[in-house]
Amino acid sequence: GHRMTPHDVVVTIGRPCTNQQVYVLDRNLQPVPIGVAGELHIGGAGVTRGYLGRPDLTAERFVPDPFGAAPGGRLYCTGDLARWRADGTLECLGRADGQVKILGHRIELGEIEATLAQHPAVQTVAMTAPAAADGQRRLVAYIVAASGAAPKKADLRAWLRQRLPEHMVPATYVYLPVLPFTPSGKIDRKALPAPDVAQVPAEKTFVAPRTPAERLVADVWAALLSLPRVGVHDNFFEIGGHSLLAMQMIARLRQAAGVELPLRSVFEAPTVEGVAARLPEGGLAHSGALTLIARDGPLPLSLGQRRIWFIEQLEPGRSTYHMPAAIRLRGHCDAGALAASFSDLVQRHEALRTRFSVHDGEPHQDIVPTHACTFALSTEDLRHFPVVEREALARARTAEEVAGPFDLTNGPLVRARLLRLDEQDHLLVFVIHHIVSDGWTMGLITRELTELYAARAAGRTAALLPLSIHYVDFATWQRAHLSDEALRPALAFWKKYLAGGVAAEIPSDRPRPRVLDGQGREYRFTWSAELTEALQHLGQREGATLFMTLLAGYYALLVRYTRQDDMVVGTSVANRPHPEFEGVVGFFVNLLPVRVDTSGNPTFIELLARVKQACLAGYAHQDTPFESLVDAVAPGRDQSRTPIFQTMLVLLNVPAATARLGDLEIAHVPTGNHTAKFDLTLLGTETAGELGWVAEYRTELYSEATIARLADSYQTLLTAIVAQPELPVTRLPLLAARERPAVLALGGGATPDFS
Repeated sequence: GHRMTPHDVVVTIGRPCTNQQVYVLDRNLQPVPIGVAGELHIGGAGVTRGYLGRPDLTAERFVPDPFGAAPGGRLYCTGDLARWRADGTLECLGRADGQVKILGHRIELGEIEATLAQHPAVQTVAMTAPAAADGQRRLVAYIVAASGAAPKKADLRAWLRQRLPEHMVPATYVYLPVLPFTPSGKIDRKALPAPDVAQVPAEKTFVAPRTPAERLVADVWAALLSLPRVGVHDNFFEIGGHSLLAMQMIARLRQAAGVELPLRSVFEAPTVEGVAARLPEGGLAHSGALTLIARDGPLPLSLGQRRIWFIEQLEPGRSTYHMPAAIRLRGHCDAGALAASFSDLVQRHEALRTRFSVHDGEPHQDIVPTHACTFALSTEDLRHFPVVEREALARARTAEEVAGPFDLTNGPLVRARLLRLDEQDHLLVFVIHHIVSDGWTMGLITRELTELYAARAAGRTAALLPLSIHYVDFATWQRAHLSDEALRPALAFWKKYLAGGVAAEIPSDRPRPRVLDGQGREYRFTWSAELTEALQHLGQREGATLFMTLLAGYYALLVRYTRQDDMVVGTSVANRPHPEFEGVVGFFVNLLPVRVDTSGNPTFIELLARVKQACLAGYAHQDTPFESLVDAVAPGRDQSRTPIFQTMLVLLNVPAATARLGDLEIAHVPTGNHTAKFDLTLLGTETAGELGWVAEYRTELYSEATIARLADSYQTLLTAIVAQPELPVTRLPLLAARERPAVLALGGGATPDFS
């Protein structure tokens, strides 16, 4: 029940009655966080055994209670959408079967109804999503006005845009004197007067490009986002774009039109019309032309390669810069075809045939010719071991591959091992040195290996475009484009940008050693699709990407953990400045510091605005090599800390890897990494709508329990942010609900207010 007060803005359905248990669960019957929508389930006294004479409906609606202690307990699936509010009451959002998918977005009609019902000029509302002749659904709102004249449609749309993402704002409004109801008191949607679906406009009416500039931008977006068409009013970040793709889009526009577009302008006007209007006249601003170099002499290292090479000379044999991957293969595996596919891959990419030598005291790249380069796939059959031992042996062999040293002088710098666990079960482990690879490269290798293996197995030629450029061409371009003179303005910016900020440093469990040994562990956790989608919607409402929203949440967490108010956190950028580099194996990634002033106890919305501005300022100078930045800003080497920042947050927006290798089903599995480059790095990857995280942390400083608590606090904080983004960040909860009883028991006495 719920006792109404004059201050109630939203009417909730209150709290559960005595002897009843109420749960808000996702599709997997797992509880959703506070503020996130899920289906309402009821348990406890009063729940019947089912529907009389309807075993099919009983099986659908009455499920075993996974939370109750009583044997044979049932939960009733109500079919209603609801969410917990921060005050412990339930808010009903409509029917769960009112979920539709429009333009790739999953939309809860009940959430739109609940939001529209808050408008002072709306008495009641019902939403539908009929399909037009082209098969696309359109949002239609049926409105009963509260009193007097009906509100203007433009006013309703403007009001909704302040509260919902653009794709949830209806384009069509039908005004009725009353809504039709069924005898049970529910809205009879079948009785709603159907508008002429063919005449119902889409949520964003399609307008074809009208000028050459708009056609160019629309074509680039369509190709980049794999869309059949893009209209002039489409918003880049609402049709699948994010920061990384925005950078690729700018690179493609640069190549096609010879113009340089600042990333900030994409955020300020993220439509085709807006971007086309901002394309400057004239030639390329400062990107530098690409030229192929001869391979007949010592070849230069890129600045990033040079840094890793020097670290390897100081600390030879460490696995800190190893990039491993382990893939489970289900089905018939042709080991010969797989070995030949790896050979094809090495022949295709110069970086995988690269060695490093010293000429006149300077390191250089040496590319082994294709005719002199071979690749050996190590294989081992574990079937003669007892079944119970094979998994342990597979983990041990994986650890050996991951930790085994590389010889930068003699190579090779990529290796792979195939473990046969059963007739239809294999484990492929491959490791590449970071000096010739990065996160984008790992996804690229997986995709190309998939095509090469399928072609080998089928006896055909692989459908891969030939490469016209390789990594050493990038290294040469970088050296020419980013000379000391060219970098001077960027370094001046970074000195001013970072002045006064301090590296965020999370309190450690143990004293910091004078020299870090690089030992680390991984802690993995996952956020639900519901929370991930809610965070995306929150960012879209504020004109920010999902990464910016996550980073703002991380800063809100660091405010509570560190008590610092002007902090620097690191992230990474793909740093592939020309479209030609998108298909090239190599070490392109660049590290980027982000400094944010969190003083003044801002609300999350205010903090997100600060983070957005800090990111955009940094992105404008993202091609400044981190090595040059360190030399300019923090030249002294402190072996107890990494320069400029100690913690990173990265959202891996790399193209998705395939789920098959020819006829084989594949699944990526953890490799058991035992290194850490920073105190704590949070790496997020969005898969099937969910956000999976890997927390890589220094074991010299933190225990797993500490990192687990921090991960729980991060999720709890962002769950609360979704529900109440207007609260100051210091008032948002950190303690997960399951931990509160233990903390209260330790503290004793009166119950503190954790909200």
